[in-house]
Amino acid sequence: MTELVSVLSRLAGYLSLAWLIGGAAFLLLGRPTADPVLRAWRDRANRTFPWAVLIFFLATVTGFVAQTAAIIDLPLERMIDEVEWLKSFAFHTRYGRVALLKLALVPMLLVPTLLLPKAKLPRSERAGVGLVLILAMTVAAAGPLAGHAAGDDLAPWLLPFHIMHAVTVSAWIGGLPAWIGLVLTVGPFANAERCGYTAVALNRFSRLATVCVVATVVSGVALGAGFVDTQGDLLGTRYGLLICGKVAVLLGILLVANHMRRVFLPAVTTVSRAPQRYAAAARWVSLELGLATVVLGLAGMLSQAKPAAHEQPYWWLPFRFAIDATWPVWPTPLWVVGGAVLAALSAAWLVGNRQSMAAPQLAAVSAAGLVGMGVALWSLTVPAYPDTYLRSTVAYLTVSIFEGKKHFERLCTACHGLGGLGDGPAAKGLPKQPANLSEPHTALHTAGDMYWWLEHGIQPSAMPGFADVLSDEDRWDVINFLRAFSQGFQARVLSPSIVSERPWLGAPGFYLDGDDDKARELKDFRERRNVLLVFPDPGQERSLTRMRELNRDLDRMRTSGLVVLVISNMLDAGVSGSATIVRDGADEIRESYELLSRTLVNRGDGRSLGMKRNHMEFLIDRFGYIRGRWVADEEPNGWSPMDRLLQQVDKLNTEPQILPAPDNHVH
Repeated sequence: MTELVSVLSRLAGYLSLAWLIGGAAFLLLGRPTADPVLRAWRDRANRTFPWAVLIFFLATVTGFVAQTAAIIDLPLERMIDEVEWLKSFAFHTRYGRVALLKLALVPMLLVPTLLLPKAKLPRSERAGVGLVLILAMTVAAAGPLAGHAAGDDLAPWLLPFHIMHAVTVSAWIGGLPAWIGLVLTVGPFANAERCGYTAVALNRFSRLATVCVVATVVSGVALGAGFVDTQGDLLGTRYGLLICGKVAVLLGILLVANHMRRVFLPAVTTVSRAPQRYAAAARWVSLELGLATVVLGLAGMLSQAKPAAHEQPYWWLPFRFAIDATWPVWPTPLWVVGGAVLAALSAAWLVGNRQSMAAPQLAAVSAAGLVGMGVALWSLTVPAYPDTYLRSTVAYLTVSIFEGKKHFERLCTACHGLGGLGDGPAAKGLPKQPANLSEPHTALHTAGDMYWWLEHGIQPSAMPGFADVLSDEDRWDVINFLRAFSQGFQARVLSPSIVSERPWLGAPGFYLDGDDDKARELKDFRERRNVLLVFPDPGQERSLTRMRELNRDLDRMRTSGLVVLVISNMLDAGVSGSATIVRDGADEIRESYELLSRTLVNRGDGRSLGMKRNHMEFLIDRFGYIRGRWVADEEPNGWSPMDRLLQQVDKLNTEPQILPAPDNHVH
């Protein structure tokens, strides 16, 4: 009940504010006139504005009370006794403060709407209508300050798009009642002057509506892209499905608007048959207005829904589109290109010859186009599961990778092999060879795919499900390990020399037990410092010599914006000097980063999951990506002398942010 009241109050607020903006804009597009019929129409419109302000006021208050009831989980009827809660919500939440701002603007908006019907001079009327328009647009611009874009620290750039979306939708949809009122008023009393007036107003509004539609689509796409990252977000969450619903209804609105633009507007100045023509046009635009009301209702529901990025998707289709996984597999490119060409040729033929084609030919060409499109799209699909777009609940940390490796060794190596190559002792009698987890295909599966397989197994292979053996957290640990293991084979291309502006490998996170510039975990250095992870071997003199070299140049490295973290629970403090030593969990961190230490000349012996390294170093940029790596046993020179390292750091310091910071969770 509370949610229904909240959505309905938002819808009432949207509609009333849209009428104030769109109606005022429409009146400005049609000049003031002394014609009694047109004057009557303008007066009726002006007299509705105070009522729209009152409805907006009541809708805002009702929505505020309903939102408070939803937050504190109380029935709506009990909110009248919860004055303290209402006060607290009003003054201590963003939604409440924005509601107070909108209510404070209501008196400013009410005054010109009350004075407008009394305006006698054309100049006074236009000034009053213009003031109503400006104030109503200001109120509309305040609304998004309480929306998802304003509340999401990761997407502040979306706020201008949200404001543009609110204002342009209101100007477009709010002008439709004035459109209907004008043609219904003029129709029975049509003459050349009134039809000319109507033609000017409608054509001007048509141009304004076109601009508003373009701005609405652009801002809507930006907002959708800001909160919807994957197919799962779009089709597997309530937020995404509401967006799909808005788009579907919007397409219907555009079809109606296009019909009116092509059929009605060219003949709008003709006096003959004006009553019938105008009445038919009003019915079409009433349909457009009805669909627009549905869109605003969906927008009200959307504002109540949790953003897709914060909701676990449920994928209800048995397939998903995956270009990365399908395109490299022959003959997928052939099917895709062939199907696309067939669809394009069919569309071109329909556009050029539709008028002269008989019904059977039209059906055949259309069917060919649909078949071509279907073949192209189907070739890009792979199987999917309800959990395909499930988001990990366990961060991509070295402790998780370490635990996942232990689970994998205990449960999976019998089939997948000691080195994860699919050659385990139990693999020989299986109907299907276990996957070689070192191959690139591993990275093409979603984390949700792997979660589903770990829970339910894989059919028709012999892989069993482990729902009774592995907890939810254990399964995500295994997935984090598989991510690091697979990326380790891709990371063979890393070297001491970075590739400029080509970040791709996210650094596994871990916690710090020391205090280096108030950082508590690795990601705390993001957007502040580049990081050098050093994994020394206390038993190797060459490694100890390298540590002394780093110690001598710590000041130079700090000056260049580089933090040195030494990962060791055995290193003597005298050797590491004043560098930050990470001792807690050092073994887990080392084993996890050893997975990423494979090189072009040494991919491992295939008899173990990890690598045994002596001294290794990883250079992580200030956005969280591993950019360079030095394995001392295989690359003797590496970053010694120190100038070689600082040259790479200088390159990183000049780079802008290429990609968003790597997420802490597997995708």
